[in-house]
Amino acid sequence: MQLHRIRRPFVGLLVALVAVSGLVGASASGLSLDTASLTSFSNTGVTAGPPKVTCDNFTNNGNLSGRAVRNASSCGVYTWTAHTGSWTTNGGQARPSNTANATATVAAGSRDRTVQVVVSNAGGGSDVAGLALAHNGSSATPRYLAVALVGSSTVQLRLVNGTTVTTIASATTTVTSNTLLRASLRSGVVNIWVNGSLRMTRTLTAGQQTTISAGTRYGLYDNANSGRYDNFLLTQNWP
Repeated sequence: MQLHRIRRPFVGLLVALVAVSGLVGASASGLSLDTASLTSFSNTGVTAGPPKVTCDNFTNNGNLSGRAVRNASSCGVYTWTAHTGSWTTNGGQARPSNTANATATVAAGSRDRTVQVVVSNAGGGSDVAGLALAHNGSSATPRYLAVALVGSSTVQLRLVNGTTVTTIASATTTVTSNTLLRASLRSGVVNIWVNGSLRMTRTLTAGQQTTISAGTRYGLYDNANSGRYDNFLLTQNWP
């Protein structure tokens, strides 16, 4: 009688699994492969934060315009430029003079960025304070988007084109004495968060995108000498 060998494909699979298990438990032998390592590798790109462009906590006193961000080791070597209004740093905050549509910005390297800041002393009836997005860097003919906390219950998206300021959209929100305002611009779409809550998503028209097409600076916006700004952070859009 001729005998036939019966192939058992699952035996090889079982041996392979046992071998992998042995590797996972063999970190002490110098392979440095353990369960934690595998978990970390599998999450690469998921837990990472947005790449930072620059930041500022406004330490020290003096003029903001022409001042390097603080501190350079973590925030780079970016420099503030005041386009409208006289901006100073005092008590760890940035503060503007009483000037309509006052702005101060830093170079962002791109029109599409995400920016946030803590706005203190906000929430009063005439207060208008917030962020400048995609500023063209001009004082004579400024063109940019302004994201503004208005009074105690509104956030607005404004388009500034020279001396013309147009409110594009408004949303209700709660403005506290220390409000975290965050906004992003990506391919013509603006998202606005107030204290971590998404309050507005707005797609700009072709004309509005053309108006800000030269804007690669981001920073602070104030329209009533009301804003006190802290913990400025500018990042690339992510993911």
